[in-house]
Amino acid sequence: MPVRRLHRAAVLICVCLLVAAAYALIGLNGRNIAYSLPRRLRIVLAMLVISLALGWSAASFQTITENHILTPSLIGLDSLYLFIQTSVVYCFGARRLTAMNNVKDFLATVAIMTAAAGILHSVMFRGRRGNIHFLVMAGLVAGQLFRAMASFMQLRIDPNEFAVAQGRMFASFNNLNLPLTGVTALCVGAAFIVSFPDRRRLDVLALGRDQAVGLGVAYPGLVRRQLFAAAVMVSAATALGGPVTFLSVLAVNAARRWLHTYKHAWMAVGATVVSLICLLAGQLAVERILNFNVPSNAVINLVGGVYLLALLLRQGRSA
Repeated sequence: MPVRRLHRAAVLICVCLLVAAAYALIGLNGRNIAYSLPRRLRIVLAMLVISLALGWSAASFQTITENHILTPSLIGLDSLYLFIQTSVVYCFGARRLTAMNNVKDFLATVAIMTAAAGILHSVMFRGRRGNIHFLVMAGLVAGQLFRAMASFMQLRIDPNEFAVAQGRMFASFNNLNLPLTGVTALCVGAAFIVSFPDRRRLDVLALGRDQAVGLGVAYPGLVRRQLFAAAVMVSAATALGGPVTFLSVLAVNAARRWLHTYKHAWMAVGATVVSLICLLAGQLAVERILNFNVPSNAVINLVGGVYLLALLLRQGRSA
């Protein structure tokens, strides 16, 4: 089985390399290669960072919640990001939002999102069992609240400024800032270094909370570390590229089914690679087929939403 899993992982990586090569090389010629190739490679690097953040955070979050459908993005972080961007336009104007392309503003956005997620996650430890369901419900309600407040402010701002705010509602990889990509990589890398050493404990936790505690896993500390790391990863990835709500659901579940494993070391690789394939394929379709008329996250969310609906129907039939 490990050899077969290794072969499947190798196939997945080869597919990813082919899609990356297609995205980076299609349309290049002697006149544009000096400009286009470095730009595309920067986009691929940013997508890799985002894929690692979303893939690993979703894998660990699903283990903690004991649910293969939930992800950190589904409990309000995307809505909080939209609320922050809209609030800046509402309070300071579109010029301030356009100027928010430096490291200081990026870190401030990540800090606000991480702090909000930390406050929300802290409710897990006010009691014993059942709080994980309260966490998910509170996150969904908070996400709807942030989205409603953002919609209210959008109705009150100038239509021209609304167009600027609307641009932040969709994931965009065409005008990435290289310094921000580097800072995002540092944030995601630091959170991954904190989170990944717990992979074997997460493997045990996949058996269930009671079994994991009985086998010696320090459950509260493990959950706190993973939730904090997931909040940092998702916040940084969303602040860099924008919200891609259904990508992590699609990536983690597709990787789990393809690799046939519960081990989080394999899931880290599989979910990251599948996420990168989806981002590259979506961006390739937007640029070469749709002529930039549709944002890439619309394509990804369409596929991911259909996949999530299929998962829900399958679980409903098996229940």
